[in-house]
Amino acid sequence: MLEAGDMPPGRVMHRRRLSALLVSAVGEENIRTGKEVVDYTEDDVAITVHYGDGDEERADLLVGADGLNSRVRGRLVPGSESHYDGDGHHVWRAVLPFDGDLGDGCPTIGHHRTRGTVTRLADGTCFWVLAQFGVTGGLTGSPRQEALARVDNLHEGPSRSVLREVVLATPEESVMDNQVAVVPEIPHWRSNRVVLAGDAAHVMSPHIGSGASLGIEDARVLGDLLGRADIAPALDSYQTDRVARYRQVREYARAMATAPTPMSYVERFSHYLNWLNDTAAT
Repeated sequence: MLEAGDMPPGRVMHRRRLSALLVSAVGEENIRTGKEVVDYTEDDVAITVHYGDGDEERADLLVGADGLNSRVRGRLVPGSESHYDGDGHHVWRAVLPFDGDLGDGCPTIGHHRTRGTVTRLADGTCFWVLAQFGVTGGLTGSPRQEALARVDNLHEGPSRSVLREVVLATPEESVMDNQVAVVPEIPHWRSNRVVLAGDAAHVMSPHIGSGASLGIEDARVLGDLLGRADIAPALDSYQTDRVARYRQVREYARAMATAPTPMSYVERFSHYLNWLNDTAAT
């Protein structure tokens, strides 16, 4: 087994907590939910969004940040439906209270293209994840059973397996599992008054942990550009910046997904982290 102990420290936050902080910053009174976008129409001066309940709304700009199965992306780029990644990539994960020692929380890369980690979240709970490329055949066990069956891929010898302890402590109904889906690379992220951000633009295999972070970057870059330029030049600059960065991250992700050994995976992951730190500094 190889543990990526040389990785730089990070801060881990539950997405629900991050969402709550963002809502607090924006103001809950400024957020509407339960409105299903079914279509939009553009003209020279504005965009009209059409909702499933028959309502319409006019605005200067529509940001499609509606995730993996984005309605906005489907309208902007027909034929861009999400699909499974083609490599049988499955993920099991959960968040739970756990008072025991979690060790150093470093990701572990093991046999049979399996990866896993367990770490403490900012609110004191813990998060664990197990993932495996190349899963073939049907999964006959429960999500918790399937996760436990893969712990041995990451653990050798008589020493304590923290990951096994945490999975065993997880209630069956708390374990989430899914086969990873991706969005194909699309030719453009914008029109005159529509732009894509986050998973709606670039869902890819999450094994390098750059899905949500790319989306956060998207929001920051788009907001900065719209604050300094008119919509058309801002969207031009945004698309140029983000597509180039996404393509580079995707190449690193592909390299790691095809790594033949745990050692080569760690080496490729290290190259990616070095690039990420260098680009963040600039």
